[in-house]
Amino acid sequence: MGTHETTTARLKTHASITGIGAARNIIAGRRLGIDMKQQTEHEEQKAVYQFCMAMATIYPALGMIYTIPNGFAGQHSARRYQLAEGMRPGFPDLGLPVSRGGYHGLFIELKRAKGQAPRPNQVAWLTALGDEGYLAVCCKGRAAAQDVLIKYITGEFVRNG
Repeated sequence: MGTHETTTARLKTHASITGIGAARNIIAGRRLGIDMKQQTEHEEQKAVYQFCMAMATIYPALGMIYTIPNGFAGQHSARRYQLAEGMRPGFPDLGLPVSRGGYHGLFIELKRAKGQAPRPNQVAWLTALGDEGYLAVCCKGRAAAQDVLIKYITGEFVRNG
């Protein structure tokens, strides 16, 4: 199986997580006062961050999550400034620098629940990070991202090889 097929399989496996875990996370989102209707990618990411901060009382390592501000849509001069500082288009939205299950850490490219597929440069980053020993996934919506985070932090994902 080639690198592209492996990445595609990995993305399909991790991005479509549903079921009891997703339902649990939707309930947790409501408890946090998060409006569960279709929202922008920014609102989805903000909800995932808030979820991690709330769940850090149970899973302290979730408090280490950070965002990567690559989606900045400001003035052209500000974007050039960020590029000069090392901003890399397509790099995932969220990072968790915590090793679990043989992975060095977790990176999540977050899309709206009913959003678009990842762009080619995003898939390239997910592939490269996966090849370097990170769990790097694309999640459609906050429920999928929250489920991946909980499963990752509890060691449910185990790296083969």
